[in-house]
Amino acid sequence: MTEKAETNKLKSKIKKLREQLVVTKSKLHFLRTNEKKYWKSLDAFPEPTAVHRDGVVIYVNESMRKFFKAKSKKSLVGKTIYDFIHPDSHENAKERVKNRGQSKRNVFFEEKLVLLNGESVDVKIATIPVIYNGEPAIQAIFHDLTERKRTEASLQESIEKYRLFVRDFQGIAFRGDLNFKPFFLQGALEEITGYTNDDFREGNLRWDQIIH
Repeated sequence: MTEKAETNKLKSKIKKLREQLVVTKSKLHFLRTNEKKYWKSLDAFPEPTAVHRDGVVIYVNESMRKFFKAKSKKSLVGKTIYDFIHPDSHENAKERVKNRGQSKRNVFFEEKLVLLNGESVDVKIATIPVIYNGEPAIQAIFHDLTERKRTEASLQESIEKYRLFVRDFQGIAFRGDLNFKPFFLQGALEEITGYTNDDFREGNLRWDQIIH
């Protein structure tokens, strides 16, 4: 190949590279423009949301500021996620951050956080791989579980009170169908009637047969 032919070939390659560069720059501009719109709209998102890279918080929305009772969003940026996670969960959190960098899937888990006022709260977190300022990062969306946990605790307390009441009940607690076939019997059944739970549950006896 002559020197002129090699020069033309090289010029052709350079031209193609320049064309590809223009396309790449155009795509990057499009992505960055949409990215800015996305983060701007996210500030009005009702669920507390943060973005971290390698465990360092680089973005929080207004709902996150309110959730953590911070004076400003800037006061949260720059902190590590471990500043907000309960100390008992630090090891698990480190393992998740390590594994999260190797996964492109969304991950959901429950966590206990510590607010700036020292209050502990239970949350469910959804983590999503995103691009922030042109580099990979993790977006975390928080859902407060305080009310759900409170309801569950109240329900469990009611169940326990009912269990203790039935256990110590000196009479007979009975619940059955319209044919008097019991599906719940508790209390001093044998002491009062002379029959056992098995007599009723095995179908040998119906409740209406012993009622006078």
